[in-house]
Amino acid sequence: MTKRPSLGLRGVGRKEQQGHPPEQDEVNPDSRDKYGRTPLSHAAGAAKGERVVRLLLEWEKVNPESRDNYGRTSLFYAAGCGGEEAVKLLLERQEVDPEMRDNSGRTPLSYAASSIKGEGAVKLLLGQGEANPESRDKQGRTPLSYGAEPGSNEVVKQLLERQEVDPESRNTFGRTPLLYAPRWGCEDVVKLILEREEVNPEMQDNESRTQLSYAADGWSEDVVKLLLERQEVNPDSQDNNGRTPLSYAAGRGWEDAVKLT
Repeated sequence: MTKRPSLGLRGVGRKEQQGHPPEQDEVNPDSRDKYGRTPLSHAAGAAKGERVVRLLLEWEKVNPESRDNYGRTSLFYAAGCGGEEAVKLLLERQEVDPEMRDNSGRTPLSYAASSIKGEGAVKLLLGQGEANPESRDKQGRTPLSYGAEPGSNEVVKQLLERQEVDPESRNTFGRTPLLYAPRWGCEDVVKLILEREEVNPEMQDNESRTQLSYAADGWSEDVVKLLLERQEVNPDSQDNNGRTPLSYAAGRGWEDAVKLT
């Protein structure tokens, strides 16, 4: 007798032992909660949920492309938590679309890039999933923009190796990927992006804020030092409110940055 995967639910398997096929069981493996998420969606977003993902995918009633109220499928949640094995299992399903966009226009690759543990998921999505590394969401942000924010060196490396990725792409706020890295103190990520010749370290966003401005506002001494070493960086640049990097450092009560700037 073929045994149905057990999910630890009381009573599951009892009818099967009596000869009832799984599809006649009263348990709905594809039930949706008030947010529209299914058990597969929750398992995919769990830190160690790959075994449950595998079990659920064996159920014929389970739809791996079910979208929740935010337009996200299970692949989004697996990618967002850096679940490499769960991403792999989902991508093996022919009906799973790695280029699906949620309500904000983001793709699974965008969420994988924003995960500090997303290196493996990003590699799978770019390779096996053939995801577009330059896809833009409704705010104009790319996977590189999201990858620069948490400071995952390997994710940023993978994306910068792709010829179609533009490290100077600007979103609706005028911010490039580099503008997101300094505020989180991601010195290595800043170095990686600045290695690209086309990257301007003095780029300003729509508020006329620069990389140095964000670094001084984000308790990032190493990034402040790194940027001040660049001849083209103006330490006294003013944004639309007239504030300089020194003004932001002073506002934080950050003595070391004040001395640097």
